[in-house]
Amino acid sequence: MRSRAALVVLSAVALGCPAKTEPPVDTLKRCEVDLSRADLFTQAGSGAKAFKITQDAQRLTGQFAQVVVGDYALENDRIRAGVTGPMRLMSHVPFGGTLVDADLKRPDGEPGRDQMGQLGLIYNFGRAIEVKKVEVVQDGSAGGPAIVAATGVDQLNDFIDVQANVDRLNLGLKLALQPDVAVPLRMTTYFAVSPGESRVRQVTAFCNDGDKDVVSTWGDITAGGGTMDFFNPGECKGGFGEHDCLVDPSPWFGWQGDGVAYGYRSYQVDSPTTPEVGAILYLSHSAARLSGMKDLGDVLTWADPMAKDRPGRVVIPKGGSKLFVRDWAVGKSLADVGAQWLALDAAPQATVTASVMSNGQPMPQARVLLSDTANRAVALAFSDDQGKASLTVAPGTYRASAAVLGRQVAVAVELTADAGTTQPVTLEVGAARTLTVKVKDPFGAPLPAKVQVRCDGACPVKWSSYERFMEQEPQADDLALVGYVPPQGSATFTVPPGSYRVSVTRGPEWSAFPDTFPMLGAPVDLSAQDATVEATLAHVVDTTGWMSADLHVHAVNSADAQPTNEIRVLAFAGEGVDVLVSTDHEWVTDYAPIIQKLGAQGVLASVIGCEVSPTWGHHNLFPLVPDGTAGGGAVDWPGGADAPALRPPQLDEAMRTRGGSSALIQMNHPRGNNGMLTQMKVDTLTGASHTDPGLNRMGADPKATADDTRLFGSDFDALEVENGFNPSTEILNDWFVFLSRGLVRTGTAVSDTHNAFSSPSGYGRTFVKLGVDTTDKFDGAAMTAALKARHAVGTNGPFLTVTAQKLDGASMPTGATAQVGDTVSIAASDKVRLFVDVQGPEWMKFDRIELFTHAEGREAWNGDGNGKFPTAAQSKSLDPMALPVEAVPGLNGFSARKVHVTHTFDVQPAADAWFVVMVRSTSAVPEMQGLVFRGGCNTTSCNQGSARAAAFANPIFVDADGSGAYDTFALKQGLTVRAPPRPAALPPRALHVPPTLDEARAVLRQLKHQPE
Repeated sequence: MRSRAALVVLSAVALGCPAKTEPPVDTLKRCEVDLSRADLFTQAGSGAKAFKITQDAQRLTGQFAQVVVGDYALENDRIRAGVTGPMRLMSHVPFGGTLVDADLKRPDGEPGRDQMGQLGLIYNFGRAIEVKKVEVVQDGSAGGPAIVAATGVDQLNDFIDVQANVDRLNLGLKLALQPDVAVPLRMTTYFAVSPGESRVRQVTAFCNDGDKDVVSTWGDITAGGGTMDFFNPGECKGGFGEHDCLVDPSPWFGWQGDGVAYGYRSYQVDSPTTPEVGAILYLSHSAARLSGMKDLGDVLTWADPMAKDRPGRVVIPKGGSKLFVRDWAVGKSLADVGAQWLALDAAPQATVTASVMSNGQPMPQARVLLSDTANRAVALAFSDDQGKASLTVAPGTYRASAAVLGRQVAVAVELTADAGTTQPVTLEVGAARTLTVKVKDPFGAPLPAKVQVRCDGACPVKWSSYERFMEQEPQADDLALVGYVPPQGSATFTVPPGSYRVSVTRGPEWSAFPDTFPMLGAPVDLSAQDATVEATLAHVVDTTGWMSADLHVHAVNSADAQPTNEIRVLAFAGEGVDVLVSTDHEWVTDYAPIIQKLGAQGVLASVIGCEVSPTWGHHNLFPLVPDGTAGGGAVDWPGGADAPALRPPQLDEAMRTRGGSSALIQMNHPRGNNGMLTQMKVDTLTGASHTDPGLNRMGADPKATADDTRLFGSDFDALEVENGFNPSTEILNDWFVFLSRGLVRTGTAVSDTHNAFSSPSGYGRTFVKLGVDTTDKFDGAAMTAALKARHAVGTNGPFLTVTAQKLDGASMPTGATAQVGDTVSIAASDKVRLFVDVQGPEWMKFDRIELFTHAEGREAWNGDGNGKFPTAAQSKSLDPMALPVEAVPGLNGFSARKVHVTHTFDVQPAADAWFVVMVRSTSAVPEMQGLVFRGGCNTTSCNQGSARAAAFANPIFVDADGSGAYDTFALKQGLTVRAPPRPAALPPRALHVPPTLDEARAVLRQLKHQPE
């Protein structure tokens, strides 16, 4: 419900709400609908209720329950649902009056399982109902449907800007309906729950209060919310997941959660009982459904001014109205949802009853799947404690199968289900073995850890085998399991019978199990019986006074991430990260209660933050205090004072206001589609920007010139030099140029993790010099202050420290020792020695230590990154296979060793200067497979990508002019610099030539796979 993937037709950007004349709330009339119409609302029966929530006990509960006191609830004997009151929130639909909660009606005492995100209307490619009034119009006491109505006025959806993204493609295209253009519509959405039904019927009435007909097109945006599996029985996957899917036809779509499932479908305009096939646009765990369109070709007609027919076009006559009807179905499984569609359509039905067995015993909680003859998934159910599952489907021929993670998938059985009959089928899933992993340190204390189980030979079951039954993160074909041992030091895992290699790690500060890691794991034979692995891990890297932190982390509260907060805590504890900084998109998440619940407070601390995510550039802000509002008080980044959208410098001010003067602002992934330096077309040498502010609905800065639109927001404290596995060459150059022109900012390394396993937690990570190194002494404010002071080192593995002292006449160190971020004061032309210390576990390899300082040629112009790797001022080459290794003492008799390399660089600056030390690895060095990896699949196989060891320290500064500070920097701000001429803009394409389908797909793929 919070963020969105950047997509050409649905992508967020900072913009605001233009002033307009609106009727007072108390006189705002509903756009009326005949509530007695049987084709809109089921009238029979009694027992449905609608009411305003007045106490917490009336709220829905579950992983993603959102409604609060003051919002509205609907329920009957089968389901419960929640609708927000009028409000403002940072989401795909940033106004209230939307459906945000739904669950089955559960027996007293059974926990709720609400996992819904949000279902909200969008029309004209970027307009929304600004809901002013929500009311109960039928409470259900007289029988028939219970109905809540949300009434509002036409407003710009300031979380979405389709045209801006179209403009960035330089295709010369304009949408046939401009979302910036207001329309004279008054709208009411009626949310209805009828007796005996398991759906929320939504009817939006569009009233045209103008004197001309209004042309419109509409649809809904749905955010998944909790940890659920996305399902589309239409094209692309033909079932679960949306990886590499772009725009597909969809008769309906839904999500399968834990004990609850949801389904969405819409109906033809002027025929509210006839379901339609709509175009679905995938938005990273969210989806947009466009009514009346079926595929990308239909969507593109709205960008073709010569198109004579535009699917999805609706004409609302002056003084008249039109209705948009859709259903949100709720069930225990997707099979329940599909059965509802059949019942609502009075369509022929057949029943398949499955018995799932394993070794002659009933198999509970198996996923039972029916696929059609085109291999598209049709229905999914779960077996009960007796191994039974029932699925109601349309008559036809199907293939039935079943799966349980950690077991061989059942062989598919073909069957024919005739109308009015029940077809039994027996499915046999494979046996399973239990692997118990126990982890301790050399003194016997339990440890959290990461466990990898790789197949010793061919895998009995590949990860990809389960993709038919659930969403799966891509993993290597030889990987049977990735899991985490909790802080209590013991965990059990289920895998199919077979031979495996097991490895146990706890991040780059610790030894690994076994000693043959990362080449080979410990052999474990699970062919015939269960087994236990006992691993001892030692802390081998001396990080006294330092704590590691990941400053960019996503989990379920980000709309584009699915891992639970619990798995995120276990992952960080298992990867040996000391501090987890929450940075969900538009959501202020507090991990402290989860850390306490899992007993991880002795190994993991947390800081509360948020990622502020306009399309033109994301920023993290921390620490924050949740304020009790929706989303915890995320920064409302649209809403400019002099224009609809905040300019970047204005957003800086808004973040400072929300976080206070002590908060830290980090510029995230500065390059790319979601990076400010790229999108604002910044010249890094001067800070000038060249993006037209109107492209992002920003007003022009009064001081803007033809050479500088003044859209570079420079009031940030840190920037991500490393987002993911390795430092970015382009951003290294940006950072170095900033240092040389006196824009001194902290360089950080982060993971930006969105997945549980395929984008691992803590790679990269930032070590911060705090003077303490245990969670009981950790202070978040002290960490923020240390980061601002640049007492930090970024890494994907090696632990790098750098100190400096000036040298006397005999070339001996003298005076105070400077740490990273500090300044050494010298007389001009005195020498300074930098002491470099690099540690890592015994198996870690690297082959270069480099020293960087100011040099010309690193600047970037007009937003185009400089991809030439910066030349080092000095360097030291190492033999990666002969790095010095030393025993680690004091391990209670346990034997462990570490890599430990030291080196010095002597410099003799004639003026103020900065020096950055970097450790890295050339292509001759082995990757850190086994510790740092991500999954990836092509059309034939799944493999792992990894990284070579790298680390960088923040600068040590030299004051050579006696001022006591680094202030006579190489490039003074305001220095007249002659920049190379900006290339002329490419001529726009002829307006009558829309992109081809292949061109559009290529752009969508590029925009979809961007750092978030």
